[in-house]
Amino acid sequence: TEPLKKAQRVADELERVANDAAPGIDGRAFYERAVSRLMSAAGIVADEKKITWLNWSGRWLSERRTLEATVVNYRRNIDRFSRFIGARASGSIREITHSDCAGFYNSLRNGGLSESSAFDSMRCIRACFERARLHGFIDLNPTSLVEMKSATMSARRKEPFTRNEIQAIFKSLTKNDEWRTACLFGFYYGLRVQIG
Repeated sequence: TEPLKKAQRVADELERVANDAAPGIDGRAFYERAVSRLMSAAGIVADEKKITWLNWSGRWLSERRTLEATVVNYRRNIDRFSRFIGARASGSIREITHSDCAGFYNSLRNGGLSESSAFDSMRCIRACFERARLHGFIDLNPTSLVEMKSATMSARRKEPFTRNEIQAIFKSLTKNDEWRTACLFGFYYGLRVQIG
């Protein structure tokens, strides 16, 4: 009967999958192929969207509606990431891992790029992957756990006003009424103005 034949095909495929599995197999791709083979043996059509990183990132870039200079910057970041992951850029976007993304970010920071440039580059890659997730090409954004540090996050801590600064603020209030409100506001709320 047909149900028994189907069950036998699934059992045979399950045995092949078990034989193919080796200790230390790392990779979602192996297990996705195994599940796909099992589903196929059971006569179930997998509705999985497939696309390569190069195809997806090209599509993502073509959909950007922003200044040309911004698109050029995005393209540079996409190309940088594609070179970093090498031949896998032509493989399934699903095979790109968190480790790849973290490695890319660290390579930018250790490769002479400023913190803010590395942050901006990674933000672009993150946005591209997030859009792929929303379209159903990936289940999880591999960049989501990459800890990024922007230049503003690493800026030095602002110290409170010194006694001399407070005296200078109060002296300036009598000399220039134009700045009176701004200075009082800054003084009472502990704000600083950074010029230049």
